[in-house]
Amino acid sequence: MMEHSRKVDVAIGTVLALIGLAWTLEVVRTIPAGTGGGDVGPRAFPLLYGVLLIVLSAGWALSRLLLTGEEAEAPPPRPAQPSSSAAGATEEDATPEAGDTPRARVVALALTLFVVLLYGWLMTRVGFLTATFAVVLFAALVVLRERRPVVVAGMAVGVTAATWLIFEVILGIPLATGSWINLG
Repeated sequence: MMEHSRKVDVAIGTVLALIGLAWTLEVVRTIPAGTGGGDVGPRAFPLLYGVLLIVLSAGWALSRLLLTGEEAEAPPPRPAQPSSSAAGATEEDATPEAGDTPRARVVALALTLFVVLLYGWLMTRVGFLTATFAVVLFAALVVLRERRPVVVAGMAVGVTAATWLIFEVILGIPLATGSWINLG
């Protein structure tokens, strides 16, 4: 009989694979392909992300499903805690970080899924530049819990500018324009 954590891993892997499948089908349905002649086109990267999500999450679920015997019963390796070992503490004395609980992991996963869905929704309404800036800002504040204003602003501006530079300027791939706001 499969243990609880394996069941959860298989279920999460399956759900993520299904989300990846839905994402991929929606990308194929809504985003036009390249114009030919070797152009990458606007569909390439979203399609790649969907396929990668399917492959990695299905692989994870299958690997957890196919574990047998000792492999399945062995606890996952614990991350090294250099500060406690340097102070002479034993491995048993190390406690998990405050945010490293099963509930915190589920909340982080739900927030990440929300951020991805928010990004897709915002992209069609406010365009690439505004959506990317807003979502990176939200993710830095809520998901990563970063509180230093300079770091949060730097992440939002840096990711937005770098992505715009790579796709729009260097690769010549037109980025999404919004129906409400269009900054680029």
